[in-house]
Order: sequence, then structure tokens, then C-alpha cells
Amino acid sequence: MNFLSKIFRRLFNTLTPYPTENLEFWQERTFNILMTSSLGVALIAYIPSIIACVRLKILNVLILDTAALLLISFFTLFFKIPFKIRVIGVLSTIYLLSVFLIIFIGPFGVGLLWMLAFSVFAGIFLPLRPALISVITNALTLIVMGLMLVFHLFDKNAMINFYSPDSWWANTANFVALNLLLTVSIGLLLNQLRFFIKKEIIIRNQLNEEKEKLFIAKQKSEKADYLKSAFLANMSHEIRTPLNGIIGFTELLKQDDIDEQSRHEYYKLIDISGKQLQVLIEDIIDFSRIETGQLKLFYKPLFLNEQLRQTKQTFDPIIHENNKTNLQIIIRVGLTDEESRFTCDPVRFIQVINNLVGNAIKFTQNGYIEIVYRKIENEEQKPELLFCVKDTGIGISEENQKIIFGRFLQIEETHNRKYGGTGLGLAISKSLIELMNGKMWVESTVGKGSAFYFTLPYLQVEI
Repeated sequence: MNFLSKIFRRLFNTLTPYPTENLEFWQERTFNILMTSSLGVALIAYIPSIIACVRLKILNVLILDTAALLLISFFTLFFKIPFKIRVIGVLSTIYLLSVFLIIFIGPFGVGLLWMLAFSVFAGIFLPLRPALISVITNALTLIVMGLMLVFHLFDKNAMINFYSPDSWWANTANFVALNLLLTVSIGLLLNQLRFFIKKEIIIRNQLNEEKEKLFIAKQKSEKADYLKSAFLANMSHEIRTPLNGIIGFTELLKQDDIDEQSRHEYYKLIDISGKQLQVLIEDIIDFSRIETGQLKLFYKPLFLNEQLRQTKQTFDPIIHENNKTNLQIIIRVGLTDEESRFTCDPVRFIQVINNLVGNAIKFTQNGYIEIVYRKIENEEQKPELLFCVKDTGIGISEENQKIIFGRFLQIEETHNRKYGGTGLGLAISKSLIELMNGKMWVESTVGKGSAFYFTLPYLQVEI
């Protein structure tokens, strides 16, 4: 019962249309529908055929009909068999059935109709060339039968002998002409249909791809708008902070009753706020130039070791001012002072180093910040300098490592409020390094610290 229920369920699904993008599916679907219908008609015709064969005592035809019906049922209803094997099995069965019916029943049977069905089905389920081969097979079969009929090679009890040679050749000519016309017409029609279905599938797939691209582009656009809005909100806060400091302490300086120490402290705070505002504006300008492709590089010789020592001297007082007494900067060089002279854009190189060291100080309370470099060779066997700015700070999660170099992207808004900054520094630094034909990446563990790496071509200057 389970087997029969599966068969009927599959047949029901076969007759129930639903969309698909698979052309082979439609070919198999047509085969299932046509063969299921043909099987139903064959079952109806099978009953009177059995009765006639029993009455006339033609047992060989009875056995033949039963075997053909079972084979066609098998190839029609067993859907797990590969489609091509099912088609070949059904066509072979129909062909053999037609041959035996012509021989044993002659003009009293439907052998020629089954032979015609063999070529028609071949034209429907196979390409045009195999369909034409089926027509040629039918023609050769009928010619061989005609020759056997002429030379009386058939058994005397075979009903094919009821044909006269003249009527046989006339019927053969008419049959082959009709067979060829039907098969070629159906084959050409279905070839065009296959072509248009394939074209429709290609267009539909292209439309789906374009729809998916538009959806992704829309999402990116919406995300970019949101990030730009958040970025502008953060920028307004960052601009107001030093600006308020400048305006506020300038107002205090207008008072006549302030002492000299307070006046000096106000000047100092105004200077700090002014420099913060200057750095912020410079970052915005650089970012804008990078985005529009207007940033130009100016290559000059740079004494690398000397510059790194100056960087340490610059940031040591800042560490002291931030009361981070347990934090120190370590410099490790990989070349001698003479070898460390190489060509780059010194202003942009210093900007990148200062940004990385400044971030490290910002997010590191205790431990060390190490600035190290060494000479390496890239994949093209060209010399490069590999730099690393490593700290023992709060670290960056693996998820956030993917976004810290992005435009308008910041790890958390709370970080900006707690530590300050616009979030542009790393995006600018990575873009500058790439403009100088280098690469930048990060390795970090939350709670243990971060290591920012970047490479630059080692364009040595002869001294």
C-alpha cells in the first residue's frame, strides 16, 4: 500500500505545475505526463487484447503484450531510475513491441502505429539527430521485413504474410514519409521550444541576480547613510569639545582679576584645544582628499632610525602627562642608521606612526608600546620593510578587527566618548600605506593587546 501511495502521490505531483529553473525537469515532467497517459490507454486496450489472444490462441502475442506493458510500467513509474535510462528503456520496448506485432499480427494489429509512436516519442524526448536515427531505424526495419517477405523467410504462421509485396512497399513508403514528416516537425518545434525555455531561464536568472545586486546595493546604501549620520554626529561632538575649550578659556582670559598662574594655565589649555582642533580638521581634509583621489605623495629620503627615536621623544611626555607611569615606549630597529635611510613620503609616514602610537597610548594603561621593524622580501622577491606597533592594551575582538579600517566605522560609540577621537585615524593610515604601495593589518587578542603591522617598499637611498 505504501508503494502504491507513493506512486499516486508522485503522479499527482507530476500533474500539478509549479515553477522551476531546471529545463531537464520540464523534459522529465513531460515524459511522466505523456507516459502516464499512454499507460492508462494501454491498460484499457490490454483487457480486450488479452481476450482476443486467448480466443485466437495467440499466446506469443499475449506474452509479448504483457511483457511490454510491464516494462513500460516499470520505466514510467520507477522515478529513481535516471531519466535518460527511462527514456531509452521505454523507446526500446515500444520499438520491439512494434516489430513483433507487425510480424505476428500483420495488417490486423497496430504494429505500425507503435512504430510511429517510437519515432514520435524519440522526437519529443531526444534531440533531433537521435530522432532522425529512429526514423532511419524504422525505415531499415521495414525494408528488411519487406525483403524477408519477398523471399518468404517468415514462418508460414506469421500474419505478416498476409501482406503482398506490392502493398508492403507502398505502405512502407507512405509510412516512412509520414514518419519523417511528423518526427522532423516535432523535433524542430521542440528544439525551438528548448531554445526559448533556455533563453527564458537565462533571462530569469539574470533578473534574479540583478534583483539581488540591487537589494545588496540598497542595504549598503542604507548602511552607509546610517554610518555617515553617526559619523557626522560624532564629528560634531569632537569639533565642539576643543572649540568650547578655546572659547571658554578665551572668555576667562578677558577677566581682569585672574592671577598670572591661572592666565598661564588658560593659555596652555587653549593651545592644547587648538592643536586638537587642528589635528581633527587635518584628518577630515586628508580623509576627503583620499576619498576623492586628490591626495598627493611627495617622496624624499628619511632617516628611519632617527625618526623613530624622535617619535619616542615626542610621546614620552604625553605618557607622563596622562599619568601612565607604568607605560613605556620601546624602539627596536632592524637596520643600521646608514641602511635605515630610505625613500618615502616622510610626512605621511610620520602621520601613520603617530596615529598608531597615539592609539596605543590611548588604549593602554600599563605595560609597553613596542615599535619595531625589519627588512623582508615580498612575494616578488623585492625588499620591503615590515613595521609593527604592538601594545599591551585592551585589545580588539575578532569581529571588530574586520571593521576598524572601514570608512565611517567605529568599534563602539562608547569608546569614542571614553577615549575620544573620530575613528578616522586607522582608515586614513591604511589608505596612506596603500597609496605608498604597502599593506596594513592587525592581530589582536582581547585583554592582551594589539599589534598593527604594515609594509613599505624598501627604496634605499645611496649615501
